[in-house]
Amino acid sequence: MGKFLTVIGLIIGTFFASGQPKMPVAGDVFYFQTDKSPNNKKPPAKGKVKFWDYSYLQSPFINKYKAQANPRKGFWPEKANLLLTTSDGGKHFYSLGKHDFSMIGLSADDPFGFGYRANVAYTNPFKENLSSLKMKQVRTEVGETYIEYGLDNIKDIFLKNLPILPDSIRLNVLITRRNRVDGIGKLFLPDITLNECIRITREETYDYTVDTKVGNYRWADATDLFKANINNLPSGSTKVLFYNSKYILPVLVLNMDASGQAVSTADFMVPEKVALKKDKPTGQPTITLYPNPAYTKDIKLEFANIPAGRYTFKMYSLIGSLEKSIPYYINNSKFDTIDISDLKPGIYIYALVDGSGKIIQSKRLTIISP
Repeated sequence: MGKFLTVIGLIIGTFFASGQPKMPVAGDVFYFQTDKSPNNKKPPAKGKVKFWDYSYLQSPFINKYKAQANPRKGFWPEKANLLLTTSDGGKHFYSLGKHDFSMIGLSADDPFGFGYRANVAYTNPFKENLSSLKMKQVRTEVGETYIEYGLDNIKDIFLKNLPILPDSIRLNVLITRRNRVDGIGKLFLPDITLNECIRITREETYDYTVDTKVGNYRWADATDLFKANINNLPSGSTKVLFYNSKYILPVLVLNMDASGQAVSTADFMVPEKVALKKDKPTGQPTITLYPNPAYTKDIKLEFANIPAGRYTFKMYSLIGSLEKSIPYYINNSKFDTIDISDLKPGIYIYALVDGSGKIIQSKRLTIISP
């Protein structure tokens, strides 16, 4: 559930006073960054350690998460009473109590990869404030979600080979989440040093069934029709989270790859003062390659404020030769890693082109030594 918790990934921490962390309230704004291709892919050490060093994490974009009460319109899970809206269009719903803060759903990129976006409500909230857990303590939770898709929101691959095209499709997911505390130590982040952090390995498994509906007929189990495609959906996800007692949510989330052996993305807390200095005006489409000048074979590509749709990333030499062409579906923001080991040192032009051939933005990239 990598994107999910792109997602949870996402909501890392508020800056509370010392002592017990206070619960978030409407009006609070949190700041995060996502490193799509961390320089160090190795999982952090377990057990009692002196420190974990993640001060090298980077990203050119600041993500804002604003806490709101029920706006009384649009999708809203029944048990939710607090909403975090993100600068990239995502919505994360929480059940907030006096001493408890739990995730109850989201409306964002589909975490299961069935469609492009999804409204997700969990039958049971997943507890988020885990900083009080002790070494070797385990918390296991089980929840379900039923996600209804319109045909225009489902990825094409899931509509192939159907004997009849239904009006609606519903994905049913049983989620089992296991959190285990397996490390304690100090944590270094960009601009932040945190003492007495705990390291938690979170393993989730997913079991799927699919229902379809045609006309006024009831929902019917169509799992067998989608069996091959269900096998291509993620069977689970692994994350490594770091908590500090000053904050209600994790200060660092490492999203592991499918093997669970390497870090794919990192979501990390940004201090408010630092975030306000780095923050850029929103609204203008932005495409960024970094580091620039490039001196490694893998460089990072980030999009922000891009209208939802299908695009093509293109890279040209100065004489106009097309060197790379990569298709993307983008909904406001997206991250990727580009391999430039096949390109010679020099200056290149890169651009994002929409479906009609219009250039959204173009910039220069200098390659020193790919």
